[in-house]
Amino acid sequence: YDDAVAVKPCSGECTFSTCTENVLVRNSQVTLGVGMTIGSVPPKSTVNCVRNVTFDNIVFTKPIKALYVKTNPGTEGTGIIDNITYKNIVGDGALWYPIWIGPQQQQQPGSKGTGCSFFYPIDDECPTQPRVPVTNIHLSNITFTNGLELPGVLLCDPERPCTGFTFDHVSNEGEFGVQKEYVCKNVKGTSTSS
Repeated sequence: YDDAVAVKPCSGECTFSTCTENVLVRNSQVTLGVGMTIGSVPPKSTVNCVRNVTFDNIVFTKPIKALYVKTNPGTEGTGIIDNITYKNIVGDGALWYPIWIGPQQQQQPGSKGTGCSFFYPIDDECPTQPRVPVTNIHLSNITFTNGLELPGVLLCDPERPCTGFTFDHVSNEGEFGVQKEYVCKNVKGTSTSS
């Protein structure tokens, strides 16, 4: 299983563009996928960038993750994740996290201890990324039912908190065997009818 759609920053020389931007993904159905995804976005000396992306009218059936925005470890350079919109989305039976915005849950091949634990938040090992700010994430008309583990994770860096988040008519229900509430750390924004 992997990301259903992954909008990533330019890798390599980036001759024709300095940013992956102005992307629209719509009218899709996903079964057992790892999400409509931004990233992962690691810092880079020439600035990794993903901005102005919209996911609209998506149906998820038993997603592992559904809405997934992920930074990646790195110690040099910077990155940008900005103005990402998820709207008119329904999902049923999320197997893991219906919503994950934060560090990629993967230890990078050939590295030791740089990734977020697959068992987060049971295992609290999940280093955040201060070099890639996540800003202006908008969720509107989102409905998830019958989730299993927890409603979601919003995990940002204390030195560079996520800002400009909006949750408008976001409903997320289920058994949630790990915990009933979102993990929400270092995030600034608003919630309306959610």
